[in-house]
Amino acid sequence: MSVFTTERHIEQSSPIGSSSRDRLVPVEYLPNDEPPAYTVEVSPSFELQIERGDGYCTVTDGPTGIFGQGENAAAAIRDFFVAVSEHLDVLERQSALSEELAWQLEYLRARLRR
Repeated sequence: MSVFTTERHIEQSSPIGSSSRDRLVPVEYLPNDEPPAYTVEVSPSFELQIERGDGYCTVTDGPTGIFGQGENAAAAIRDFFVAVSEHLDVLERQSALSEELAWQLEYLRARLRR
């Protein structure tokens, strides 16, 4: 039986008002001394603040002040990443940076994968 069929069967056979526990599929986990089969790298995230106005949305990273604007949150986030990329490009081309701008460069590099 395929996963889709199984999920569909569970959804169809679940009575209305049943708890989510009735729909859980148990997964067996046995800890052992073997190394993990995979690893997940977690990178730092931006500290975004979203401000909505009449017909616009602004997304701002608190520590750097870099922002993006758009007619909705998705457009503002896209604009934010364009602004971040442009700022990072400018910082990387400089031969010397102030302490604050050097910090911003490392902050942005830690959050963006190129």
